[in-house]
Amino acid sequence: MTKNQQISALLIELGKISGLSVSRNQASERNDKEYLMVEYSSAYGGYRLVTVSVDGGGQSGAFYRSGCEGRVNFATFTLYLSSLIAGIRFAKETILPNVLSNLNIPLD
Repeated sequence: MTKNQQISALLIELGKISGLSVSRNQASERNDKEYLMVEYSSAYGGYRLVTVSVDGGGQSGAFYRSGCEGRVNFATFTLYLSSLIAGIRFAKETILPNVLSNLNIPLD
């Protein structure tokens, strides 16, 4: 797999597990206002995850960060995406069910 294919696969997995759109088309189909996108610039030092507005195309750092965070190399970025996926998966499988059951909220 190429680097782009590896990052695309991780981004798709992140979208599936988080419920967030990961392309303009997907966001339009779901009627979402924004979507996640991987931005790469060798001149600025590598990869970063951004949130892009469907209507205006404006972007900021993912998950409402400032967008000024540093870019990282391929190995660090794939670790970052994998960690986001693992963290969300862990929360959904362990933390969230316990919290909801303690509040007597059904999981469906």
